Amino acid sequence: MFGLYRLILALLVLVTHIGRLELYGGFAVWGFFMLSGFLITGVLNRRYGFTKDGLVEFGLSRALRLYPTYWLSIALAWVAVLMVAPRIDPLMVNDSLAVPLSLRDRLASFFILGNTFMGLGRAELALSPSAWAIDVEILLYVGSVVWLSRTPSNASRAVIACALLFLPCWLVGKLLWRQEYFEIANQMTYSFLPVALLPYAIGAWLWHHQKCFSNFYATKTRLLVGALLLIACASGLSRVSITLAYLAALPILALITAMLAGDDRMGNCREVDNFFGHMSYPIYLTHWLCALLVVWACPSGIDGAIYQLDKTGMILFTPLGFGLVTLVTLLLSVAIAIGFETPIERHRRAFAKRLAKAMVGHARKSGREPS
Repeated sequence: MFGLYRLILALLVLVTHIGRLELYGGFAVWGFFMLSGFLITGVLNRRYGFTKDGLVEFGLSRALRLYPTYWLSIALAWVAVLMVAPRIDPLMVNDSLAVPLSLRDRLASFFILGNTFMGLGRAELALSPSAWAIDVEILLYVGSVVWLSRTPSNASRAVIACALLFLPCWLVGKLLWRQEYFEIANQMTYSFLPVALLPYAIGAWLWHHQKCFSNFYATKTRLLVGALLLIACASGLSRVSITLAYLAALPILALITAMLAGDDRMGNCREVDNFFGHMSYPIYLTHWLCALLVVWACPSGIDGAIYQLDKTGMILFTPLGFGLVTLVTLLLSVAIAIGFETPIERHRRAFAKRLAKAMVGHARKSGREPS
């Protein structure tokens, strides 16, 4: 059921960005990090191993998973931004949604890396404003390869170390908040690499200890309780402390991940679940693009029924507008999943394996081992 879970997490990001329901998207990003920690630790230990050949193949496989769909999304966004610019300023939809102007932002838009620095700061202009999380995730992959995912004890030490580092990160964030550096202050306890590593390390720990919950199935009641607890954290506990709400969400996300990992009863639904998983990445990448297209297709917000402007001139979607953006995003994601994600996934592993063998073989013939 990981495919459906990824789809729900991607939709929660959309709900936060377009529907303006705070925290749900943040919980979803941490959920993605935790799930990635679990899955990446699994494939590294079971499929690729930690040999040079295996790690080269792993890196190529991850690149083929992340970059083709990402490049498609920014190409579509580039066309859309140029198309709508004469009528609508894309920066009214998202204050960084635009064709990058600086060399740094252009390189970051193409290579993903550079959209943020270890989770702090964001690219000034980007065709995919949410790409910073993929930047952080690539760094988490590096941590898995180098140390974190190799042994159960490494994963345990990583969880403990990240938990201990959270307090100084929180204190620095409080100091920055008092100095009115609000965005960086929030990022210190949300996306800063040592903090983002905490849910990821928990995911790695869960994989190494999954035998402990092999019979802990995802029943409807358990999943409903988990969902209600997350809602309570986002809507209730956050009023006391946003940081506390995030920390309280971690064990809930861990329990949900553990339940889904222990549930191997998909049967004939596995292909459908995989397809839901293929939809999640396009949803995450294209929801701002789809919001821009809805604004372009509905001049003046159809008298305020689709969207309105706030005091700063930014577009706020009404419930009807939110529904339209969600519908367009789902339709585009289905198209990308069918015509792009699924065909690439069908050949990705085999192609990465052949390419890795060719690269390693060439390096050995040249008299040097690949680094």
